[in-house]
Amino acid sequence: MNRHPLVGILVTSKALKAAIGSHASTEPNLHLVAARAEGVLAFYFSLRGVSLRKCQVRGWLHDQSGKWCREVFRLPDVVYVRRSTPRSGFLPRFNKLLRRVIPLNEPNQLFKWTTHTALLGYKDTAAMLPHAVLYHHASNLLSMLARYPSVYVKPDRGSGGKGIVRIWQDGVRRFWWQATTGDRGMLSLTEEQLRVQMEEWASSKSLIIQQEIPVLRIDGRRTDIRVVMQKDDKAQWQLYAYFRVGPQRSLVSNVDQGGEKMSVVEALRHIGMRKDRCREKEQRVHQAALVIGNRLQQSFGRMGEIGVDLALDRNYRVWIIEANARPGKSVHGNHDDLEIRFRRPFQYAKYLWCNKAWRNSRR
Repeated sequence: MNRHPLVGILVTSKALKAAIGSHASTEPNLHLVAARAEGVLAFYFSLRGVSLRKCQVRGWLHDQSGKWCREVFRLPDVVYVRRSTPRSGFLPRFNKLLRRVIPLNEPNQLFKWTTHTALLGYKDTAAMLPHAVLYHHASNLLSMLARYPSVYVKPDRGSGGKGIVRIWQDGVRRFWWQATTGDRGMLSLTEEQLRVQMEEWASSKSLIIQQEIPVLRIDGRRTDIRVVMQKDDKAQWQLYAYFRVGPQRSLVSNVDQGGEKMSVVEALRHIGMRKDRCREKEQRVHQAALVIGNRLQQSFGRMGEIGVDLALDRNYRVWIIEANARPGKSVHGNHDDLEIRFRRPFQYAKYLWCNKAWRNSRR
C-alpha cells in the first residue's frame, strides 16, 4: 500500500483566493512545505472545485519553484478540514465528500453551548466549567447577575473574541455594559434599557451567559491560556500551551484583539512564582487539556487537532473557557517548533491512511 496519502486541505473559496496570493510565511504556504517534508502530496481546495460525479477536485499547490499553480486531482485520501461546516447549498456536497474520504477530524463545530453541555456530562470536566446558561429572556440574565458580581455574554457561534459583552450591576437598578472594544463600548443602563438592549441583540443570534472568572492578571491585564493539541504519527496527543495577555482594559486576551503571547513559565515567573512551581502549574494545564481532549472525542468523534482555551484564576484553579475544532497556528516563533506543529497533521494523516484506524476507532 502507498504509505503517502493524497491530502486535500479544505477551505472556503474566500480563504482559497487569499492563500493563492499569500507570501511564504503564511499558514497555507507553511502547510504545503510541511506536507512535502513528510513525503505527502497536499493541495488546497474549496467545495466549488469538487466534482463527486467525476471523482475529481480542482486544487492548488506549489510548483517546483514554490509558486502556486492549479491542477486537477482525484478525490483525496484524507481531507484536512480548515473551514466551518457550510450553511448553504454546498452542505450536501460537503457531507457526501466526507463520506468518501478519511476526514482528519470528524466534521463538528464545537460550538460553545454544545461543547459546554457535553463537558458538563463528565465529572472531571464539569468541575472545571464556569456556570453558564443559554439566554432566553432578560429574567435569566438578571438571575445570573443576582448570583454573580458580573457575567460575560457571548454569541454561541462567535470566534476570535468578537462580539463579547461584560455586564455587572452597580447599585440597585443600574447596570454597566462593556463591549469587547473596552471603554469605547461602555454603557450605563437602567433595567428596562438592559432588557431592550438584550432583546435586540438576541433577536439575531443565540447567546450564552457565563459567570465571570476572576482570571489571573499580568500588569492588570486579563489572561487566558491557549493549548493546541495535535495527534502525531502514532495518534498520540502532543501539546503546546501559551498564555495570552490582553490589552489594558480589554475584556478578552485573544491575539486577534491585540493580545500578546507569553510562554506559561514566562508568564508565571512574571508574577513572581518560583520556576519549579511554574513547571508544576504548566503540567497541571497539560493534564487538564488531555482530559478535555479525550472527553471531547468521546462526545463528538475522532479529532486530529483541537484548540482548548483555559484560564487560571487567582488561586491557580484551572477553568475551561471553550474549545475550537480548527485552531489557528501561529506563523511566528522558533523555527523547529513551527515545523513540528505544521507537520503533525500530515503525520497523523499518514497514520490514518496506513492503519485505517478511521473505520472503527476514535484514535
